[in-house]
Amino acid sequence: MQSEIRQLKGESFILDVQPVITNNFDVSLETDDPLVPRFRTDVFVQTLDKEFLDVKSAEWSWNQSDTVVPIIMPRDFLVMLNTFASASGIGQVSDEVAMDIKFKFTLKSEDKKEWVSAKIIGFTNSVSSILVPESFMTWANNRYRS
Repeated sequence: MQSEIRQLKGESFILDVQPVITNNFDVSLETDDPLVPRFRTDVFVQTLDKEFLDVKSAEWSWNQSDTVVPIIMPRDFLVMLNTFASASGIGQVSDEVAMDIKFKFTLKSEDKKEWVSAKIIGFTNSVSSILVPESFMTWANNRYRS
């Protein structure tokens, strides 16, 4: 993979290249807020170098002592959330309201299971997966490797 990255970086029309890192553990996302109906779905998460993100936030960091994982959601997630909200008889959810909803990840492997709080810090139009900081991905991939 490193040789492919070097080769791509050498192309005159490419400014930079970094790998996309994906989870190798089971993960689901659900609402964890008494004001919002329960919504749960299995997901996959990815991480990108912050240089490639279209959401800039000082909250985009995580370490093991943090109680909340910041997440960047694909804009399509808000469409899905609003469809769910309509079906549940509640109004449309704006970006600001969605960013106030409490979520949690369920992380699991064959012998471990853990819940971790998550908070939306922004929405992206350029990536179609849930994004987490690289430090969280590294920690979770090592702890829950399938």
